[in-house]
Amino acid sequence: MISIIEYPLLLEYPRFRGKVLLPELRDFELALDIQRKLVERGRMKPAADLVIAATCINHEEDLVTADRDFQDISKVSDLKVTWQ
Repeated sequence: MISIIEYPLLLEYPRFRGKVLLPELRDFELALDIQRKLVERGRMKPAADLVIAATCINHEEDLVTADRDFQDISKVSDLKVTWQ
């Protein structure tokens, strides 16, 4: 999953074959649950990262990233990460 907000030109890339997933209410609810677990560990994360992670989880998609913030998120959730 890629954040189109961070990389809007991706939508114009001719070889882009992905699907844009827009967050739903259930994604925000899961993001809050994940943040609560992270708070207990003293490892709070930015809201955008939490929504991205929750959207991936709810759509059963892997997240491809080099951002190590997602390492903590994956420890308290069902997030599957492919590290780049």
